[in-house]
Amino acid sequence: GTVYRAVKISQPAKAGPDGLRTAVLTYCVDVSNSVLVNADTGKVFERPVDTTTYLETTTLIEAKDDDCRVATIRNKEATC
Repeated sequence: GTVYRAVKISQPAKAGPDGLRTAVLTYCVDVSNSVLVNADTGKVFERPVDTTTYLETTTLIEAKDDDCRVATIRNKEATC
């Protein structure tokens, strides 16, 4: 399966003009043992052999109901 390493979360930023606070979560994702399957067809997606680890950055927004939601997820190939 997928392995997550080096997980870090920032301190929440002060609320902006919209009253919402944000925090950033960064982590390394190792997908070398993962299998991605199309749920409709059962077909396995092929992945390039050399693409196995990614550095992901997720921005969370604290909404007015005090729940956090994912605003963005960005990733790039990385050795981590």
